Amino acid sequence: RSNRADGPIDRGRVPLRAGTARMALSAESLRLSDISAELARGHASGRFELAFAHADAWRAQTQFRGVDPSALHSRLQRFSLDGQADFAKEAAELVVRGQLRNRAATPLRANVELRASAQRVRIDSARLDLGRGQASFSGEVQLTAARALRLDGSVTDLDPSLLVAGLDGRLTASFGVAGALAPQPAGTATFRIDDSRRL
Repeated sequence: RSNRADGPIDRGRVPLRAGTARMALSAESLRLSDISAELARGHASGRFELAFAHADAWRAQTQFRGVDPSALHSRLQRFSLDGQADFAKEAAELVVRGQLRNRAATPLRANVELRASAQRVRIDSARLDLGRGQASFSGEVQLTAARALRLDGSVTDLDPSLLVAGLDGRLTASFGVAGALAPQPAGTATFRIDDSRRL
């Protein structure tokens, strides 16, 4: 059966029309293959594999084609996004690598690589190229003790209205945050704005 009332989540609907997958379960492993999701506009597919002998290690991959964010939330702008994300959990660390691009008129590319464990989340790199603008940042959050935080990034000639309707402007800035989240949030932050304006 398909969901005939699909729609954006901010209108109380689910942006998924139909989904299927093949499952293979044995004493040694669990495999999900041919995962397929027909979205309100666009398609996603993927696979997942877990070996029971190494239950703390698993792999997953997802790909998407022609996904329109405005069909997920009505304030997001319309795109036709292609991309993929890879997830690899080995021992105590999860590694995530993802990328996407817009196949339609507005130039959009994004990629991210991060690592997460019970002790920390580290963003090795994250970059967005949107229209004439760019944004990038990296950083780390410790999840134990004082929960130390470090985040650095920059934005150049970025127009957020290309992503979200109503956020008209152009932003060029750099920022840095260093501190701790526990027992009370404390630290230092630097933020520099250059040649930015609201349109």
